[in-house]
Amino acid sequence: QQEYLIARRQGGTTEDSALLAAAKAKLRLLGMPEGEIAALAQRGTAQRDVPLLAPASGVVESLDVRQGGYVSPQTNIYAIANLDRVWVNVALYSYQLPWIRIGNPVRLHLPAYPGKAWEGRLNFLYPTLDAKNRTVTARLSFPNPGGELRPGTYATATILASPKETLAVPSSAVLRTAQGDYVMMGEGQGHFLPVQVALGPETDGWVAIDKGLKVGDRVVESAQFLLYSESQFQ
Repeated sequence: QQEYLIARRQGGTTEDSALLAAAKAKLRLLGMPEGEIAALAQRGTAQRDVPLLAPASGVVESLDVRQGGYVSPQTNIYAIANLDRVWVNVALYSYQLPWIRIGNPVRLHLPAYPGKAWEGRLNFLYPTLDAKNRTVTARLSFPNPGGELRPGTYATATILASPKETLAVPSSAVLRTAQGDYVMMGEGQGHFLPVQVALGPETDGWVAIDKGLKVGDRVVESAQFLLYSESQFQ
């Protein structure tokens, strides 16, 4: 402030004075609003306390200074987050990816708000696979005008995948073994044949069959009740 006032006294009030312009630019970089700079010029004296306005709307996520503390140009004073729209990261298994498209509508539920749902969109799929969990991260975007969606909150997300016709069987029809996934296909007269299948997405008690069966094949719906030895599937 003193530097700006001295520049005004030495260079007059013309804004094209290089010294005055540099001093004013420094005040702007320090976060002083234009109104405060104008008031300083009119007042002619520096203020001990200067209001510091946030550069954007939002909520304070962290405050890194306290009253009486010293700050330098490198000091982070606070962090602000605009929560009018939030991102939610969810983990997807690789077999679910063929059903997922950027732009898919999504629905979010929070345990703290039973019966309430937030509608949003899937707006990004990360290109890498999590080596430990074998999952791909999808980023969902939700409007948050009421501020109920807070960072760090756990939620349940439903991705409304693109419709696709597929062959499916009840989940209970699948025998999941160390050698792979099988269904028991009926051959007639009480005879059954174990058939290895490749599974697709699973939802609401049904699982898609990507390979191993064709339309019209008859399978045992509750295969878990059949007695078998794993040697049958080797």
